[in-house]
Amino acid sequence: MQGKAVNVSLLFVVCIILIACGPSQAERNAQVTAIAASVFATETAAAHPTVVSTASPSSPTSLQLAGGWEGKEEWPGITFHISFSISEGSNEVRDLKVTFTCPGSEAPDGDFSFPPSEIEKDAFSAFGTEGKFVSSTKAEGTFDSGASIQCGQEMVPMSGEWVATKAGT
Repeated sequence: MQGKAVNVSLLFVVCIILIACGPSQAERNAQVTAIAASVFATETAAAHPTVVSTASPSSPTSLQLAGGWEGKEEWPGITFHISFSISEGSNEVRDLKVTFTCPGSEAPDGDFSFPPSEIEKDAFSAFGTEGKFVSSTKAEGTFDSGASIQCGQEMVPMSGEWVATKAGT
């Protein structure tokens, strides 16, 4: 009986040591966030773009969209920033980048860049980013990464609605 008590006590001591030496909750959350970002980036890099012809007589926009575009939104627990550009005579959103900043952070806590996306019927779509040009100076849409980011003690979803305006307007 004493042998069993020693074995149980030894097992208990080993379990306590393993728990004490393991990563903290914050470290585990940071790992999960890094893994989610890596998976999202891998899916983005591995995605095969659909080949679509450029502007056709039925799809060109009548809006003057050329220029740089930016938007900033305060979502619950996180600040979202979107930027992209459209070249004169182009039918593509280029340099599409979204960043996420947690309260109190000075640098972005997460950012994603995307390949060019064709504008069709005044709208574009790129890996979780949906956008529609409502005028020559305003675009609005949604972003959904399907993941969350660690902000302080909270896991905050990286998704919500956004509005962007053309620079200089």
